[in-house]
Amino acid sequence: MKKTRNSVFETNSSSTHSISISESNAADLIGTFPIDEDGNIHLLGGDFGWEQASYNDPETKANYALVYAADWSGDRSEEFQQTLKDVIQEQTGCNEVFFVGSGTNYKDEPDYGYIDHQSVEDRDLHYLFEDKEQLRQFIFNTQSILFTDNDNH
Repeated sequence: MKKTRNSVFETNSSSTHSISISESNAADLIGTFPIDEDGNIHLLGGDFGWEQASYNDPETKANYALVYAADWSGDRSEEFQQTLKDVIQEQTGCNEVFFVGSGTNYKDEPDYGYIDHQSVEDRDLHYLFEDKEQLRQFIFNTQSILFTDNDNH
């Protein structure tokens, strides 16, 4: 079951992830993350499962978007990954964005981690990659929040 309320989705599953996107452009609400000495940004991905947490930092939200783009966007994966790179480069002014991963998976491809399948099995987040401004607001606006949780409490 899925209900949409003011752009926030909820799933009826054992893991529940949701995002809340602020549309404020106030300069003091727009964050960034580390750029290395060569002017580049490196994203590793991450594991997003049953943990009870809320994230408003751009680096974690960008890593979540990377895992989604790599694992849940199907034949649009390259397109979504390029959109993510474009948004990060445009916002930060970095030279290059590298998707590093944390090793390789069983297909000998980069392993970016996972998002628990029950939180994204309907591929609910495609809209973020189809609207660069929404993706930018999700990642860089510190009032936009990624919530992870589960229904075991």
